[in-house]
Amino acid sequence: MPPDVAAGGARRSDRDAGLDGDLVGVGFHGDLGGLACVRQADLDPLAAGHDSPAHWKHDPGTHSAAGPRSAPPGYAWAMARDRRREHLAEQVIWITPGWPPPRTAPSAAVAGELAGRAVITQIGLAVWDIAPGEAYDLAVEVNAVNTAAQVRGLSRYHLFGFSAGATVALAATLALGDAVQSLTLLEAAVIGDDDWHPAETAFRARLAGVRALPAEQRIPASRQLYVRPGEPLPPLGPPAPWDARDDMLEDMLAQVGFTSSDLAAITVPVLAISGGRSNPRFRLQDERLVEVISHARAEVFSERSHSSPPHKAESARLAEMLIDFWTRSAGTTTT
Repeated sequence: MPPDVAAGGARRSDRDAGLDGDLVGVGFHGDLGGLACVRQADLDPLAAGHDSPAHWKHDPGTHSAAGPRSAPPGYAWAMARDRRREHLAEQVIWITPGWPPPRTAPSAAVAGELAGRAVITQIGLAVWDIAPGEAYDLAVEVNAVNTAAQVRGLSRYHLFGFSAGATVALAATLALGDAVQSLTLLEAAVIGDDDWHPAETAFRARLAGVRALPAEQRIPASRQLYVRPGEPLPPLGPPAPWDARDDMLEDMLAQVGFTSSDLAAITVPVLAISGGRSNPRFRLQDERLVEVISHARAEVFSERSHSSPPHKAESARLAEMLIDFWTRSAGTTTT
């Protein structure tokens, strides 16, 4: 199969139109209600110009782990208190396909709902930090997830991924073993290289047609593909220019190196979420996940779609669903 057929030209439109817009971090590390802001470049302390990853460790209410040079009275106690709270909270790495500005991430609303109960370390895809000529594949994305966990000092954590970020989360769960405590997938771009259902075959064929369009037509066409027939689309902003990194991402998603049957190796609890207004392929995809993964379940947000995902439009309901799933997962032993 040619790379364009399964690649998914729509993934970059998530970034262009602010659809997900969740990649935090252009250096902001303040308190967003439990949202730890991390940029891919910041995961390498030398690349960021700092001596230690500790500079970038998020502590609620502070801007660096080291604190101000002249700490006010009680500062050390407050930091210790916050670290204790963070230790007790569920630790989550949230992988997004987007590339948005700081402080405006839609998942910040979810983090606010979960304040005191979960700490979200949010990363975007590593592809957006790839330099010209640099090698890129799914292993690069998995390594970025592992690096984010190391920077945060996390030995175990929950994974959440949306769109292409969900595909990366699947691969990371397969690769990182016991480090992943649970997995939440919101409308994964792909769940394997196989045509696991006739609907997937049809979806890939339509996707190939989208990628054959002129660049300026791909984003509207792909977003229409991602919602159910007849579903109105939200207004589109001007797309960012297509560049080599978009093609690198598309090619990676075309050949992820595993099939949906291989996902039977995942033994941690899995929550698969789709929108009722999305292309029905996403619901069928979640049914396939439940079929092959022993500890998987599916949930549908009937009024949501890939263009209006629950972390943007139903953050309170999503937050309660997630905290219930994460706390139950903490007590689950899988084999």
